[in-house]
Amino acid sequence: MSLYLSALNFAHTFSDSSTLVRDRQIIISSTFKLVLQDSAEQRHETALSLKESQLCELETQLEMLRQQAQSQDAQTSSELMAACESDKIAASRAMTQNKQLKEQLEELETAIVQLVRDNFIFNESF
Repeated sequence: MSLYLSALNFAHTFSDSSTLVRDRQIIISSTFKLVLQDSAEQRHETALSLKESQLCELETQLEMLRQQAQSQDAQTSSELMAACESDKIAASRAMTQNKQLKEQLEELETAIVQLVRDNFIFNESF
Protein backbone atom coordinates (compact mmCIF):
# COMPACT_ATOMS: atom_id res chain seq x y z
CA MET A 1 0.00 0.00 0.00
CA SER A 2 2.86 2.26 0.64
CA LEU A 3 3.85 1.90 -2.98
CA TYR A 4 0.32 2.74 -3.96
CA LEU A 5 0.34 5.88 -1.78
CA SER A 6 3.72 6.83 -3.10
CA ALA A 7 2.42 6.41 -6.65
CA LEU A 8 -0.66 8.49 -5.81
CA ASN A 9 1.45 11.10 -4.15
CA PHE A 10 3.79 11.14 -7.15
CA ALA A 11 0.85 11.39 -9.58
CA HIS A 12 -0.65 14.18 -7.54
CA THR A 13 2.69 15.99 -7.36
CA PHE A 14 3.24 15.40 -11.07
CA SER A 15 -0.26 16.71 -11.79
CA ASP A 16 0.42 19.78 -9.65
CA SER A 17 3.75 20.30 -11.38
CA SER A 18 2.15 19.83 -14.76
CA THR A 19 -0.55 22.37 -13.88
CA LEU A 20 2.09 24.73 -12.55
CA VAL A 21 4.13 24.38 -15.73
CA ARG A 22 1.01 24.95 -17.86
CA ASP A 23 0.12 28.01 -15.77
CA ARG A 24 3.63 29.36 -16.14
CA GLN A 25 3.54 28.71 -19.89
CA ILE A 26 0.23 30.59 -20.11
CA ILE A 27 1.69 33.46 -18.08
CA ILE A 28 4.85 33.54 -20.20
CA SER A 29 2.82 33.32 -23.42
CA SER A 30 0.50 36.12 -22.27
CA THR A 31 3.46 38.24 -21.20
CA PHE A 32 5.15 37.65 -24.54
CA LYS A 33 1.96 38.62 -26.38
CA LEU A 34 1.70 41.81 -24.29
CA VAL A 35 5.34 42.64 -25.03
CA LEU A 36 4.71 42.11 -28.73
CA GLN A 37 1.57 44.25 -28.56
CA ASP A 38 3.44 46.97 -26.68
CA SER A 39 6.21 46.82 -29.23
CA ALA A 40 3.72 47.05 -32.10
CA GLU A 41 1.93 49.93 -30.36
CA GLN A 42 5.25 51.72 -29.85
CA ARG A 43 6.10 51.27 -33.54
CA HIS A 44 2.68 52.61 -34.49
CA GLU A 45 3.04 55.52 -32.08
CA THR A 46 6.49 56.28 -33.47
CA ALA A 47 5.19 56.10 -37.03
CA LEU A 48 2.21 58.28 -36.09
CA SER A 49 4.48 60.80 -34.40
CA LEU A 50 6.71 60.91 -37.49
CA LYS A 51 3.69 61.41 -39.77
CA GLU A 52 2.38 64.18 -37.51
CA SER A 53 5.77 65.87 -37.64
CA GLN A 54 5.84 65.60 -41.43
CA LEU A 55 2.31 66.96 -41.60
CA CYS A 56 3.30 69.97 -39.48
CA GLU A 57 6.28 70.63 -41.74
CA LEU A 58 4.10 70.41 -44.84
CA GLU A 59 1.52 72.75 -43.30
CA THR A 60 4.28 75.24 -42.50
CA GLN A 61 5.60 75.02 -46.07
CA LEU A 62 2.08 75.46 -47.43
CA GLU A 63 1.54 78.57 -45.33
CA MET A 64 4.88 80.00 -46.46
CA LEU A 65 3.98 79.33 -50.11
CA ARG A 66 0.59 80.98 -49.63
CA GLN A 67 2.25 84.05 -48.12
CA GLN A 68 4.76 84.18 -50.98
CA ALA A 69 1.95 83.87 -53.52
CA GLN A 70 0.00 86.68 -51.82
CA SER A 71 3.11 88.83 -51.73
CA GLN A 72 3.82 88.16 -55.39
CA ASP A 73 0.17 88.85 -56.27
CA ALA A 74 0.31 92.15 -54.41
CA GLN A 75 3.60 93.04 -56.08
CA THR A 76 2.25 92.04 -59.50
CA SER A 77 -0.91 94.07 -58.88
CA SER A 78 1.17 97.10 -57.88
CA GLU A 79 3.36 96.69 -60.94
CA LEU A 80 0.31 96.39 -63.20
CA MET A 81 -1.28 99.46 -61.65
CA ALA A 82 1.94 101.43 -62.15
CA ALA A 83 2.21 100.20 -65.75
CA CYS A 84 -1.42 101.19 -66.42
CA GLU A 85 -0.87 104.62 -64.92
CA SER A 86 2.27 105.07 -66.98
CA ASP A 87 0.40 103.98 -70.12
CA LYS A 88 -2.38 106.48 -69.34
CA ILE A 89 0.14 109.29 -68.99
CA ALA A 90 1.89 108.28 -72.22
CA ALA A 91 -1.44 108.10 -74.08
CA SER A 92 -2.45 111.51 -72.75
CA ARG A 93 0.85 113.03 -73.85
CA ALA A 94 0.55 111.39 -77.27
CA MET A 95 -2.97 112.79 -77.71
CA THR A 96 -1.81 116.28 -76.69
CA GLN A 97 1.13 116.03 -79.10
CA ASN A 98 -1.18 114.84 -81.91
CA LYS A 99 -3.49 117.80 -81.28
CA GLN A 100 -0.55 120.22 -81.41
CA LEU A 101 0.75 118.63 -84.61
CA LYS A 102 -2.70 118.92 -86.23
CA GLU A 103 -2.86 122.60 -85.27
CA GLN A 104 0.63 123.18 -86.72
CA LEU A 105 -0.38 121.31 -89.90
CA GLU A 106 -3.47 123.51 -90.27
CA GLU A 107 -1.31 126.62 -89.79
CA LEU A 108 1.12 125.37 -92.46
CA GLU A 109 -1.74 124.57 -94.85
CA THR A 110 -3.20 128.04 -94.27
CA ALA A 111 0.25 129.62 -94.84
CA ILE A 112 0.78 127.60 -98.05
CA VAL A 113 -2.66 128.58 -99.35
CA GLN A 114 -1.93 132.22 -98.56
CA LEU A 115 1.51 131.95 -100.20
CA VAL A 116 -0.02 130.42 -103.33
CA ARG A 117 -2.64 133.20 -103.49
CA ASP A 118 -0.03 135.88 -102.95
CA ASN A 119 2.16 134.31 -105.63
CA PHE A 120 -0.80 134.11 -108.02
CA ILE A 121 -1.71 137.72 -107.42
CA PHE A 122 1.92 138.78 -107.80
CA ASN A 123 2.23 136.89 -111.09
CA GLU A 124 -1.03 138.35 -112.41
CA SER A 125 0.09 141.83 -111.68
CA PHE A 126 3.03 141.55 -114.12
